[in-house]
Amino acid sequence: MSVLTVTYHPNSLLRATLLPVELGALQSPGIQKMIDTMVETMFAKNGIGIAANQVGKNHQIAILNTAEGPVIIINPRITKLSILKENGEEGCLSVPGLFGMVRRHRSLTLSAYDRHGKSFTMKARGLLARVIQHEVDHLNGILFQSIDVVGVLTQPDKPAGRGYHLIESPIKRLARRYKLPIYQPLTVTDPSSIELLSGLSLDVVVLAAYGELIPKKLLSLPRCGWLNVHASLLPRLRGASPIQHALLEGYTETGITLMKMVEKLDAGPVIAKSVILVDKDDTAGSLHDKLALLGAKCIEEYLIAYLTDRRPITEQDHEQATYCKKIRSSDARIDWHASADEINRLVRAMNPAPGAFTQFNGNQVKIFAIETFQHEVIGPPGTVGGVGAHLVVSSGTRPLHILSLQLPGKKKVTGAEFINGHRNILPFSFV
Repeated sequence: MSVLTVTYHPNSLLRATLLPVELGALQSPGIQKMIDTMVETMFAKNGIGIAANQVGKNHQIAILNTAEGPVIIINPRITKLSILKENGEEGCLSVPGLFGMVRRHRSLTLSAYDRHGKSFTMKARGLLARVIQHEVDHLNGILFQSIDVVGVLTQPDKPAGRGYHLIESPIKRLARRYKLPIYQPLTVTDPSSIELLSGLSLDVVVLAAYGELIPKKLLSLPRCGWLNVHASLLPRLRGASPIQHALLEGYTETGITLMKMVEKLDAGPVIAKSVILVDKDDTAGSLHDKLALLGAKCIEEYLIAYLTDRRPITEQDHEQATYCKKIRSSDARIDWHASADEINRLVRAMNPAPGAFTQFNGNQVKIFAIETFQHEVIGPPGTVGGVGAHLVVSSGTRPLHILSLQLPGKKKVTGAEFINGHRNILPFSFV
């Protein structure tokens, strides 16, 4: 008997849409042998179905284990689905140890080819319909994952804008779109939070930038603990503002760390890390968006492996830890005596919020984009002048070209637009 090696999550082939089989190639010895070994593998693993990518093959072929014997389906298409759905427990050979309730259509009609290239149609209901949907999902890169999101914990709505109207967080809006239960305690230390989380029979909680320290009595509630998606490569940049400080400190790379939370801030064992390069034009906003996508991918790839004890965790080297404090508005003030590189990093780190700022005629001016400029020094640090269409300011080292700025109560303008509206006051000095 020949048994193939099963492919396990997070292998990328399990996320791929498999290639259709050319009917003319079906009778080749290679394809026929692969079908036979897939059948043997399914029986050896006590499976009720198996898809080609579960054994490392990139073909639209799956095997169904039915009461009448194995049924081979090639290039299958589900042509009709019942309106009625039902919940049922599923597992998967590629995700061993994980079982859970999955909602599927109760009955369906399938069109496919058999191993001889003959087309056929079959109707199925109940367990067979469920197996077909599971295997066709596999062939289209949809992996069984029994992750039941029982609730979304997010900060309370906060007043914003001129009218101080209550504004929902983006997390709450997304949860409402997917009809997920939403919980918004005033604080996670509130007794009602403990009662709430205790009643949910949690396996795991995944946290990202929640804004509160989680007390020990809550950390111990889920079976597998709390996981944090942290926006740095720990142990570097523990704390509240890793994205801004990666830019402030001139990092050329940063990333995401998925870790198990402990009482001490960002000190828990690491499940996975993912690295990203910092572009010379990255701002805190652009880097945040890149890291958010990277964090989601990290959860997708490693959460199930962690829950099923197939992902080892590694303690951090605490002696290498660095820390970053919460950004205050005063941290965004530009010191024009600093070097051009330091000012450039500050401007990018504070974009979009709180926005790097300086003073002009007693008013706060925000600077959103700036770059070094090849020109002789035009005056002491903070001196602003027009060099052609370029708005240039002196720093402690070399001149800088202001690309985008904003006066109080005004919209953002380019440096050239500012020159056109304020030519009569140039040169002047920022302080």
